[in-house]
Amino acid sequence: MDEIIIVENGENVIDVVWDGFITCLKIKKPIAFDKYEYCTEKDSAKQFWLNYDHEKIDDIYNFDEILIYGNNEEIKKEIYSFLNIFLSGRYEVKLENWILSKFELHKDYHRIQNTTNFCYNYENYRKVEEPHNVMFTIPYSDISFERVKFYKELIEKGIRPKIITIICLDVVFILDGHHKYLAYMLANVPAAVISIKKKEDDSEEAMLDLFLNCQFMMSDEEKKYFISEQPFLCDDVSDKALRYNIEFDKYLLEFYGGISSCVFRLILKSILSDKEEEKDWGLKKLAIVGNRDFENEVIFLDKILEDGMISISSERMNSKEQFESHIKALLSNTTYRYFD
Repeated sequence: MDEIIIVENGENVIDVVWDGFITCLKIKKPIAFDKYEYCTEKDSAKQFWLNYDHEKIDDIYNFDEILIYGNNEEIKKEIYSFLNIFLSGRYEVKLENWILSKFELHKDYHRIQNTTNFCYNYENYRKVEEPHNVMFTIPYSDISFERVKFYKELIEKGIRPKIITIICLDVVFILDGHHKYLAYMLANVPAAVISIKKKEDDSEEAMLDLFLNCQFMMSDEEKKYFISEQPFLCDDVSDKALRYNIEFDKYLLEFYGGISSCVFRLILKSILSDKEEEKDWGLKKLAIVGNRDFENEVIFLDKILEDGMISISSERMNSKEQFESHIKALLSNTTYRYFD
């Protein structure tokens, strides 16, 4: 099996989204969250989170017997059916034999206090073209070693139970087959893997879905990035637009110190727009900041220098009057209007 399968009316139970920094796997809800922390020429440190509060694949779609004993035609037919619970899109599906020693397995997540999330910090030092980090999507503590032994004995008899994975860049999420994966490792036999890879979807809607679904796992800086990079959504009355604007307003009400420059410039850009709905949207957002308690809160805005240029430093706003005067100066500043 090596083909492209088009899912036209997917149920959106399973999906994987990547925005350039964050990879998120969801099974009805976000369950796995992988992001780059920093990159150098030598290595890349990453952070992985696992949300244990989700339904297992077996509870949603159970075809264990066919994955163990089915022939290629039976498995192919079942995979076609299985993909219907994915988000609509194009998927590359392959049946491959993986030499597991070439992959880096990550399974020993530790619990974060008072949450159902697990996390794991790891670094990839391998100098290969396509490094693959294989991620457990269940806690290792849930593994039954009796089940691992069962699969190992089958493998040693010549049976090749299939593992199902979904791949995004260098991250391999195990959808089904954690026990099989360990059994193949113990048997030192190449693993039979059905790899599913979603063809890239970098649409604004996909990025918005990632933000709305995964914000509970994001840092404040990552939220600022998503908020500032999204379209205005000022004339959209959809549920997504509503949720996006709620998060935007929440940020404007709660940020401490300097407002994110990219967020602030998005607001001013909309105010300067020729479209009335965008202008109104920006004015409403600006009003939220303007109603903050300047005397008792620390709020900094971009600073204008004497030559009209914008400084990389900021100026503290001590009153609403100073805030309004500052905004007026920024909006009339030619340099700022076209500063990107």
